[in-house]
Amino acid sequence: RGHFFAAVEALFDLLYLLGEVLVQFHRISDSLGDYGMIRVSQWLHPCLESTYEKVQRLKSSLEGLNRLVDDELVIAKARG
Repeated sequence: RGHFFAAVEALFDLLYLLGEVLVQFHRISDSLGDYGMIRVSQWLHPCLESTYEKVQRLKSSLEGLNRLVDDELVIAKARG
């Protein structure tokens, strides 16, 4: 159960970062081009690092959930 909730929480965080935060950087890039991105790079890099950490957290949660489902459902059902 813990892996499932951790995965949902990580997914929610990622959706917020990708849908709200990084969209603003895309708008800056569209408006000001490379110069704008150079100016906001000090803010972009922490956002990218946070996104990477959340993707890693989601990955580990999903791997744990997959392991539990395999153990409890797939292997248990195969044993009879």
